[in-house]
Amino acid sequence: MIDRLKQTDRIYIHNDSPAERAHHFGFSVYAETFAKIIADRSNQTPLTIAINGAWGSGKTSLMRSIRELLVDTTREIESSGDPVFRPCRTVWFNAWKYSSQDAILIALVEEIVGQMMSEEFPRQRLDQMRLSDGGLDWSRISTSVADLVNEADAPDLKGMLSSDASLLRNLPLLREFERFLDRLISWSINGVASRQRPESFSDTDGVLVFFIDDLDRCQPTRVARVLETVKLFMDRPGCVFVLGMDSEIVEKSVKAQYRGIEGFDEHAYMDKIVQLQFNLPPIRPEHIQGYIREDLVDDRVEQNPILSYLETVSEAVEANPRTVKRFLNTFAIQRSLAERRGFLKDGVMDEDLLAKWIIFSFSFEKFSERALQRPLLIAEVQDVVRELDLEAGGPAPSDRVPPHLLEFLEDRRLVSLLKHGKPFPSDEEQISVYTHLSESTQPRRAIVEPTGVGGRESIDGMIPVPKGKFLAGEMNRTSYSDAFEIDAYPVTNRQYQRFRDATGYESLPEHWEGGAYSMGKADHPVVNVNFEDAQAYAKWAGKRLATEQEWEKAARGPNGRAYPWGNAFNRQNCNNAETALHDTTEVTAYANGASQYGVYDLCGNVWEWTSTDVFPDRVDAKVLRGGSWACPKESVMGTTRAYEKFERRRRDVGFRCVRDLEEGGADGQAEE
Repeated sequence: MIDRLKQTDRIYIHNDSPAERAHHFGFSVYAETFAKIIADRSNQTPLTIAINGAWGSGKTSLMRSIRELLVDTTREIESSGDPVFRPCRTVWFNAWKYSSQDAILIALVEEIVGQMMSEEFPRQRLDQMRLSDGGLDWSRISTSVADLVNEADAPDLKGMLSSDASLLRNLPLLREFERFLDRLISWSINGVASRQRPESFSDTDGVLVFFIDDLDRCQPTRVARVLETVKLFMDRPGCVFVLGMDSEIVEKSVKAQYRGIEGFDEHAYMDKIVQLQFNLPPIRPEHIQGYIREDLVDDRVEQNPILSYLETVSEAVEANPRTVKRFLNTFAIQRSLAERRGFLKDGVMDEDLLAKWIIFSFSFEKFSERALQRPLLIAEVQDVVRELDLEAGGPAPSDRVPPHLLEFLEDRRLVSLLKHGKPFPSDEEQISVYTHLSESTQPRRAIVEPTGVGGRESIDGMIPVPKGKFLAGEMNRTSYSDAFEIDAYPVTNRQYQRFRDATGYESLPEHWEGGAYSMGKADHPVVNVNFEDAQAYAKWAGKRLATEQEWEKAARGPNGRAYPWGNAFNRQNCNNAETALHDTTEVTAYANGASQYGVYDLCGNVWEWTSTDVFPDRVDAKVLRGGSWACPKESVMGTTRAYEKFERRRRDVGFRCVRDLEEGGADGQAEE
């Protein structure tokens, strides 16, 4: 088994620990600056510094870098001394781990003493404070601290700190604890507990630096509680606090906690605590490139396809360390899967295109989610980018681009990536090899789709279809059509009501009670209309009904797709029997079901009347196309035909209209 596992390259995965190579993210300059501020003997304490940034932005990495510099600096000072910088003892405190406890101060003091133990300082006293299980003996801590200043009858600190709230309400107890804090701070810095008053303590001899991380991860109702309790330390000379947090989240939590206080200002509250705030800047692209380049350094570094996309990756990947590591993990697992299945060795996959798809799947969530259900979307967008020679950041000409592609062409990063490197093939099966690979590794999140493509006007809009040849019928025979434009969506209840209001047309869909469609179905396709009803609407709108040839070209495109979106059925792209809704849906419900030209809802939802006669010598039966909500997948294909007598009205039959285009319409381009 071991030999089998070694047949493919090793897989290197990053955990969520703070980035070890933080210098690649530009943190070295920040860390040195703050270490210099904290260690400078001339800077008075107490002092609180806030490192502000969103989750995953590198707050912890920066704070650890600062801490490492302080530890190294202190080691040098203790060995040779320095007139400018002072020793700095450090304590790391993960606030969110203790935010649900009633005694946060106990946890904080334990962290201080525990840190002193780990540093073996001062060992003769600390050894006395250990219990047999490695925990802290609070009675001994209390006795030891008191003994250092020759005081008897030390208080029972464990009982004193059983609840932060009770301590803060008990003034004598609070004063006793504050004296204990001063001794503990002095002890942790100098190895002796000062008998002097707190105000006479000199912080030029050293400081105790508290790194409080992930304050924004505390329960919202507890953030203010944590701040209030640690403020006992924040007020002590010799203390420096470095808070890692998302200030927006923290301020919202504080505001919620004190919402009952009239005129409370959460910004002023935080300003009283924090003397220096640093908003962590986004990582620069060159820093991301450096981190990735070092991560990929191995025997195959020059062969790794990601390296040819470094500039694109650095712009496409969200600029924070956690996201960069997730990207590298995603790349590692997907490439390994491709290698294990033999796709790379057998030529089924191109490693350059695999790298490009992995960038799609990780950095362009909506685009990749759509491409999973509609693989040809990649080729469609790519073809427009290359045919129109779009520049990243330049506007796409909306009159020359199908509406279902417009939103993706507005993303300059996506346009840049599509222009770079090898193009994807135009074959759906070949593209599917890449898209299917990522289904097991791509996070599943609900994508909120906008209603329609561009609001109400888009539902009323029409899509141009150029003149030229196309493949028609189950045998894919070559056919030809003149240029025309077709309704982007089936005619809706709202549109049909507008027609009746304008013309006084008497015929009413039989399910419209009281002369109106059902509430909530304004944008559902109108049904229970016969051929004459549809013709009357088309005439009023200055249009006509499509021939079945026109309908098929609009649905299948020039190359004869089986379905508007491609050759493989996908139940997420249309409303048919597989979705089991048993009724119509809004015509805008399936954005991913558009045809190559950008015509929506052509398959499923409702059958559509065409003007084509079923029999050459009879006009009483017309061809229906598209299938409906009641049809299985075989009956919603672009080639499926049905028929109905022209006077019949059914709850699964609607229509849409077309209009002839003048010569030169639809860009004047005939399809070859």
